[in-house]
Amino acid sequence: VVAASGLDPVAVDEAVAGLVANGLVVADEKGFGFRHSLAQEAVAANLGPGERAAVHRGVAELLSVRHELACSPAPGSAAAERAHHWEAAGTPTRALAEAMRAVAETDARLAPAEALAHLEQVLRLSDRVPHPTEIVDTDRASLMERAGDAAIAAGRYERASELLRAARHELGDG
Repeated sequence: VVAASGLDPVAVDEAVAGLVANGLVVADEKGFGFRHSLAQEAVAANLGPGERAAVHRGVAELLSVRHELACSPAPGSAAAERAHHWEAAGTPTRALAEAMRAVAETDARLAPAEALAHLEQVLRLSDRVPHPTEIVDTDRASLMERAGDAAIAAGRYERASELLRAARHELGDG
């Protein structure tokens, strides 16, 4: 919180201690989190779009230099977290690069659901970026095919069928 906010560490500690004492925030071995998702939603709702984007941009920048602050040590998770924050900050090009990094770091054989989620994010973001193939270094149909394979491995057969049909259509075979 201190690193992302740039606020005085003592003031942040006092504020967080007050939130914990009032039961809004809980602390565990991973750090701090809201006790209830409704509290998190209420805080987010009080931020204007510009403030929300600035917070996400600050977190993305911080996670870009301090990888150890990511929520999960699982392969691909830190890149996926950065992709989420870059996207929420309104920076789809950086989000796409990080989402593709998450795909590259995630072993689809061991974590097919995570690989599918990362590939779906890449496909979604590639629609928002000019010349996405310069970032992802492959065509959309190939990404759809990889996502379809990951969906099969994750047991999401209906989604796999949709993705593979879309890949065929993309290639002009559908």
